Amino acid sequence: MSLLSRAILGVLAVACAFSLAFWMGRNSSAIVRTTEVSGTVISVVSGEGGARYFVQLNGSRTILIPGPTLPLYPVGATVTLLQDIHENGSDKYHFPP
Repeated sequence: MSLLSRAILGVLAVACAFSLAFWMGRNSSAIVRTTEVSGTVISVVSGEGGARYFVQLNGSRTILIPGPTLPLYPVGATVTLLQDIHENGSDKYHFPP
C-alpha cells in the first residue's frame, strides 16, 4: 500500500471518528424536562419486532414511535405519551412504562 493510500485512509478514519463522537454527543444530552402529551393513533404497524404507531399530536404534528404490541392500541384511540425534552433542544416521545 502506497504512502498516499495510507494517508487517505488515515484521514478518513479520523474524520469518521470525529463524526461518530459528534453524533453520539449530540444525542446524549441530558433530559431537562418530561411532559405528558396526548395524541390520536392514526396508523399501526405490527410485526415481529413489536408495534410502531403513527400518532397525531393535538391535530398538528405526526410522529412515528415504537410501542407495546400488547395492548395494541387501535386506530382512533387517544393515547398519552411522555415527551422528554433534552438540553440541546431535541425531544423524544415514548409510551409511559
